[in-house]
Amino acid sequence: MEQIDNAFPRIADLATTRKPPVFVLQAMGGQGKSQIALEYCRRSCSRFQAIFWIDATSEASVQGGFERIVKKFDALAAAGPHNTDEKIDLVQKKLANLEEEWLLVFDNYDDPSSYKLRPYLLASEQPSSNT
Repeated sequence: MEQIDNAFPRIADLATTRKPPVFVLQAMGGQGKSQIALEYCRRSCSRFQAIFWIDATSEASVQGGFERIVKKFDALAAAGPHNTDEKIDLVQKKLANLEEEWLLVFDNYDDPSSYKLRPYLLASEQPSSNT
């Protein structure tokens, strides 16, 4: 857990780049990546204003996750973007402008050949760590 925590700079350290860090847990299926991520979230919940967990099994499930996040931002949901791309863009902009720290977890992205996850990430550098 400490290795994951150390990979993420505090929000004050991001002032110059404003690029969110990316951390990847990579291993064979059934090795406990989801449990590690879940435990990290549990231990770190006081650090983050919000933690969003998205099922990345398929592109449709990722899009559904963004639709649920839009609903969490009540004012945004009321004014509402109408199509999926607008909702994804709105969530990305809202998260990018949050002053407080937040965490976005993509779980079960087991088949990178099925779709690209990068369009769903906020503008960022390459992953900071592979485990």
